[in-house]
Amino acid sequence: MGARQLTVVATLPRVPARRARTLPRLSLRRARARRVVLVGASADVLRLREQLIALDGGDFEIVGHVGTAASRPCIGGARATPPVLGTTRDLARVVRSHRVGEVVVVPAARDGARLLDVVLRATAGIADLRIAIVPGLHELRVGRVATSRLGDVPLIDVTREPPGGAALSVKHVLDHALAVVLLVVSLPLVALAALAVRLTSRGPVLFRQRRIGRDGCEFMIYKLRTMRDDAEGATGPVLARDGDGRVTPVGRFLRRTRIDELPQLLNVLNGTMSLVGPRPERPELADALLRELPGYGERWLVKPGLTGLAQVRGAYHTSPAGKLRHDLAYVHNRSLLLDLRILAATVCTLAARRGV
Repeated sequence: MGARQLTVVATLPRVPARRARTLPRLSLRRARARRVVLVGASADVLRLREQLIALDGGDFEIVGHVGTAASRPCIGGARATPPVLGTTRDLARVVRSHRVGEVVVVPAARDGARLLDVVLRATAGIADLRIAIVPGLHELRVGRVATSRLGDVPLIDVTREPPGGAALSVKHVLDHALAVVLLVVSLPLVALAALAVRLTSRGPVLFRQRRIGRDGCEFMIYKLRTMRDDAEGATGPVLARDGDGRVTPVGRFLRRTRIDELPQLLNVLNGTMSLVGPRPERPELADALLRELPGYGERWLVKPGLTGLAQVRGAYHTSPAGKLRHDLAYVHNRSLLLDLRILAATVCTLAARRGV
């Protein structure tokens, strides 16, 4: 996946400026124009479009409108202005078929964060796509430094790119090198723990479970089993809780010492996880958290991790909202130095037998 950037579009009042000379709209200029799709409710999209077409928009072209499920965007269809190209369910297809370079989200005040989550999830895996959002009053009051423009409309840039170039390569090498070392060193300990699990409870020693990784893709995670084999037979998928009766006596020890997590080094080696990143969640629980917690989908902009900022700064039963604050702080401030600090703090957390 190529680098991605999320931008916040600030629809500020126009400042009177000297009128530039009108240039002929050459085909070459139009060919280089940024192809933009507007996403949101029809009325909100039309207001933004009216503002944009009043400008000299030679450097961008509004391809059309993608509506939300609740906005009834089918009214007018392809004859509408701008053309209605579908709903957010069709966004990936629209971006590819119309060669869209930028998606501008025009959220209503009540659902801005959720609509952005839907757009990020729908466009995951599409390289070199720029995403922008029209902010509310709160976002406009938050200071930013990097700026750009869409026509005469100011843009406030918020970087959502992973470390690139040498930093990304070093992180990849560091993940694999440390995973190999840790796997070799911990192998006797894992073998003893596996034997204890086998002798004290029925069921498989190694526990496999589907989780959500980068770009919202599912993968299989590996752990030592710490619960009864039929732990969710009656309840279905539920979050673990303090004093959970489903956890076996050996499982409680493995959880306190985090020995049950060591098989996830295999996930680091196969590339589905990193040593540092947000902890991956199950699809069934992630869908509910995505609806309840605005911004939850941004955790999927990076690989999930064996440890993370939430693990070293929180407690085992910190609320999902509390964990999300730590996860987003990592996602939007990540660096090699931060990774090394989290790894060092993880050692202290394990020694103190705390964390999540």
